[in-house]
Amino acid sequence: MPLPSTTALVEFSTSHLVCLPAQIDFLARAGISVHLVLQDGVRDRMQGLQGAEKVHFLPVWNGLTGRLQTARALRRIILEHNIDTIVFNTAEGNQVRDFSLIAPRNRIYAGTLHHTNKLGKSFTQRVISRRIRRYYVLMDYLLESLPDTGTHRITSFSPVFFRHLAAPVVSKPADQFWVCIPGELEFRRRDYPGLLEAMRNQTVHPSVRFIVLGAGATQDGDGEEFASMVQATGREDQFVLFSQYVPHDLFASYLMQSDVVLPLLHPGTQDYTHYRFQQVSGAFLLAIGYSLPMLLDRSWEGIEDFRARSFFYGPGELIPTLNDIVARRSMVSDKLKEIGFIQKYSFASQQQRYLSLLT
Repeated sequence: MPLPSTTALVEFSTSHLVCLPAQIDFLARAGISVHLVLQDGVRDRMQGLQGAEKVHFLPVWNGLTGRLQTARALRRIILEHNIDTIVFNTAEGNQVRDFSLIAPRNRIYAGTLHHTNKLGKSFTQRVISRRIRRYYVLMDYLLESLPDTGTHRITSFSPVFFRHLAAPVVSKPADQFWVCIPGELEFRRRDYPGLLEAMRNQTVHPSVRFIVLGAGATQDGDGEEFASMVQATGREDQFVLFSQYVPHDLFASYLMQSDVVLPLLHPGTQDYTHYRFQQVSGAFLLAIGYSLPMLLDRSWEGIEDFRARSFFYGPGELIPTLNDIVARRSMVSDKLKEIGFIQKYSFASQQQRYLSLLT
């Protein structure tokens, strides 16, 4: 079956936008016309999302009547532009479910499953799966925990190709060592308190700066609480915190100058099991995309994709391991050489994986 001629990339939410640049490039560089369909709320977040032939913005409403209006609006776009393939950047949730009930027939529907535990268990996902028969997951290790539905094609790809800046917009002092912790600041996701507890018991090398690269103003108030906790340690000079959404250029600038990525995914954290078996942390994708080593808890050592690109630490070893890396910075350069030999995450390889599901 040939490649599609026109594809719509659809995202109803404000999440997972980081997954779109790679998909736009995979499709466009294969000669496929790309329509990007986004909700109104992301108009000011379009940096890094260039490359689509046309961008459509939809008002996304809640409630049955509102969701039906959104679904009809997407249906009109598909029919008016004769779009033959529709890929949902987040193939989950009520908006996608309601659209699937009125979706035009004789089209290819695919999408990314960000929470693999929903397949086969969620009623909403079962309805969606009647229309979407082709699913992506974001790393190979998630394929191991997927149920065998017998009716769906499922493959993995990793959207690790971003719009890199020509030059950074922030300056990094030559003597500093940047440890990047990307993602919204939420205690359920990452073990921020565990990091501070480790710092209370052991001294971190003075050149280290923890770049907590994500909005801290969450609904649960974790950002404000964390800032107070940092202040209580007396080491606030070693942290860079953000209270609001971090603009694309600033986000990219910090990442491209970081030395390592610290996901802080520790056993015992509320969402640890989800990340270990059912969903991918954005920190993994960013580390791969920006060719940065990771500093990972040893519980992740069994995943093949992480072995060559990570420094691992056990209980009580985070600060000593970090200090050792800072003291012997050749460890980072040696790790970068090792990462450079990994061909799995080349553009050609990931593009082939992505396009294979659409034929």
